[in-house]
Amino acid sequence: MDGNTLKAYVVGYGSIDALGNNPYESFQNSLNNTDYSSIIEPLKEYPINTGYQVEDSRLLYPKGFRPKGMSRAQKFVMHATNLALLHANIRHSSNVAVIISSTLSEGEMSSKNIPKFLSNSKVSPRENVNTITDMCTYHVAEHWKFQGMSTSVAAACATGLVSIDYAMRILHRYDYVIVGGADAGCYETAIKGFHQIGAISNNNSPFDNNRTGFVMGEGAGVLILQNAYNVEKYGSKVHAILHEPGHASEGLSITSPAEDGRGAIQAMRQALRYAEIVPNTVCAHGTSTPIGDVIEYTAIQKVLPNTPIWAPKSKIGHTVGAAGILETIHCIEAGKQNIVPHIHNLNKCDFDTSNSLCRENTPCEKVFMNNSFGFGGKNMAQVLEVIS
Repeated sequence: MDGNTLKAYVVGYGSIDALGNNPYESFQNSLNNTDYSSIIEPLKEYPINTGYQVEDSRLLYPKGFRPKGMSRAQKFVMHATNLALLHANIRHSSNVAVIISSTLSEGEMSSKNIPKFLSNSKVSPRENVNTITDMCTYHVAEHWKFQGMSTSVAAACATGLVSIDYAMRILHRYDYVIVGGADAGCYETAIKGFHQIGAISNNNSPFDNNRTGFVMGEGAGVLILQNAYNVEKYGSKVHAILHEPGHASEGLSITSPAEDGRGAIQAMRQALRYAEIVPNTVCAHGTSTPIGDVIEYTAIQKVLPNTPIWAPKSKIGHTVGAAGILETIHCIEAGKQNIVPHIHNLNKCDFDTSNSLCRENTPCEKVFMNNSFGFGGKNMAQVLEVIS
């Protein structure tokens, strides 16, 4: 084992997605057979018009906060951070870093405001500044008066796990670190952009023979992380242990993974080496793309053969910058309840020769491999242990 291997302790978490406005509700609804997708009203006449949307009426803001001039992703972050801090029940410190990332928030605000700029109409200064990608971090730091580092990272669909990786690397400097991801991608330019590159669909069916692309999701997830010293100092309750993630960059295609799965294999093997424990379940990236799913499945079989595989995106859609964090939270809930949900809409998969894909809700233990892959050849994998 590398003596410099990182480890972080999850002492609180909060989330919102299409299934629920808190982690428990969302996970419980992932176990049922209900389809939570809906028609995106401005796109109802467009060929791709389905998404896993979050209704703004479900957002619960911290006391005294006013969501003025914000993107929807930024609003989601305030909801999820508030839940995470309440869940952690941790005393306030100003020595706290905020690492919260959003991949599509800038586009969300720009799509709204660029037509106004072009027609010389007025855009409020607050809305204009909130177009900046890392403004999620500002709102959290300003409201709770955190004075540590405040920034975001960008790694396409692997953004969530890269955010965790970065947070773990600075954890020793702070009493705790707020790390999260958020996106609200069910807006016109995002849907049409992904449609033009052939990545998106109305049919969300990871690993199924008839998969045709991912369905856009919305949501936010936030974790409160501490190191071992501060867990003891603060008397924090630990919900999960995060081991140092593995990562790899292929640099072969801007949109497709290497056909031999080399990046995914390297990331998973690194994660296993850092953790020195063997996961009993794999939380797949599982986006429902024709190319990506079979490559990921084959890579998993090479690294963790015959291990049960599930895919949270089958129920919440692809939440892009939030995906890695939300799926970490779903893993924690799964470990606490000792069950992983079925892969929704999975009817037949010819390449599942080991019968590893979870077609039914499946009993599990408490050690997970969580995969995240992104455009540009980005590969991330992390082992986490859930504490009852």
